[in-house]
Amino acid sequence: GLLLAKSAKMIYGLEIVAEAIEDAKRNAEINKIDNVKYYVGKAEETIKEVMESVSKQTEGDIIAVVDPPRGGLHPKVIEALRNCERVKYLVYVSCNAKSMMEDVKKMVQPCTKKLIGVPFKVIRTRPFDLFPQTL
Repeated sequence: GLLLAKSAKMIYGLEIVAEAIEDAKRNAEINKIDNVKYYVGKAEETIKEVMESVSKQTEGDIIAVVDPPRGGLHPKVIEALRNCERVKYLVYVSCNAKSMMEDVKKMVQPCTKKLIGVPFKVIRTRPFDLFPQTL
């Protein structure tokens, strides 16, 4: 998220590992980045609070960047992203193409009782080797 800080009004980071949050805070301080706020906890437990906070504190479009575990996004996270009308763009970083495809299907499918927001549209996909020189 810190890479995007100069192009964004505010960056919100969700992370389950408290030590990773502390590292990110130190990196932000070293790089003189002050437009960032972090939430510690499982994404499925913090996403609702974050989306409500973002909606109250900011205006304009939201670009969400997700980097889920190998199993993919929790259904509550998918629901929160789909149901927030201000989330206009989604960047999905994945280390598991299969779970990513399952999540993408849910992001682009027509509205349901739980997924009431406008479906996302896939614009581009780009593979990167996140773990080079490994099998």
